[in-house]
Amino acid sequence: MKTRITELLGIEYPIFQGAMANISTGAFAAAVSETGALGIISAAARTPEELEAEIHTCRSLTGNPFGINIVLQPLDSIRPLINVMIRENIKIVVTSAGNPVPWIPVLKEAGMTVIPVVAAPRQAVKAEKAGADAIIAEGSESGGHIGDAATFPLLSSVVRSVSIPVAAAGGIADGRGLAGALIMGADAVQCGTAFIATKECPVPAVYKETIIKADVTDTITTGYICRDVVRSLKTPLSIRMADFEMKNYIPQQLLAMGTGALRRAAMDGNWEEGSFQAGQSAGLVDKIVSCRERVESIMQEAYTVFLERSSLFK
Repeated sequence: MKTRITELLGIEYPIFQGAMANISTGAFAAAVSETGALGIISAAARTPEELEAEIHTCRSLTGNPFGINIVLQPLDSIRPLINVMIRENIKIVVTSAGNPVPWIPVLKEAGMTVIPVVAAPRQAVKAEKAGADAIIAEGSESGGHIGDAATFPLLSSVVRSVSIPVAAAGGIADGRGLAGALIMGADAVQCGTAFIATKECPVPAVYKETIIKADVTDTITTGYICRDVVRSLKTPLSIRMADFEMKNYIPQQLLAMGTGALRRAAMDGNWEEGSFQAGQSAGLVDKIVSCRERVESIMQEAYTVFLERSSLFK
């Protein structure tokens, strides 16, 4: 399938693997890139030396394009990571959780294709003016840190607001989601939750099993009082945090409850104290498969949907 994004990045399928801290390793990204989709290494919570090692691992396992996701905070951690990316001649970078505008010229000068994640149309417009090559419009159905707008209204608004290619993210885990996003003007989709439930994803079994058992209503959002909203699966910790947030207005205590919780889930499989971040698309994922099987299933279903629904446009 050819879209502006597949041609821009040199990938076969218009599917990105969402970057997730403590999860998106070099080996995992390589497994996704080997399918023809775009694997992405997360630089979050990594030292420059650790990021360099993950890049080397990824390159040892695939010759296909892959990207790096860099979280644009805290500010003092950004430049050392960018230096590694420049030294390693990284070609694709996704930015998130911060203002990409000051960094886009730096990344572009180093020869990188820059794709910021945005949660509002105004952010997309500013990124395009600064020189971004594409945009990921991430809606509130996503797992992890989220904005206010739902995916499809956000996608439609962003597509109207910019001329560069747009990828849709949030609540997309199957071919119907891909087909719908493409019809609405997207050139790709980004999936996180769907790739967690794969054989190659390096999280404990309890994380994957919780996703495949979940319904679309089995996630919860917390962090409103901190203005740092996170979507995760309903677990003992997330339910306690939501209850605390309803009864108290003490942001510092809520932050303390969540500090290190993603690592406890992704690294330790700690059901009681971990934050098992996932999107509402968890309800669309019903089995653990390989990355290749996941990508091929999404693509096959998208083609089927297009064929079945094409009569509507005659």
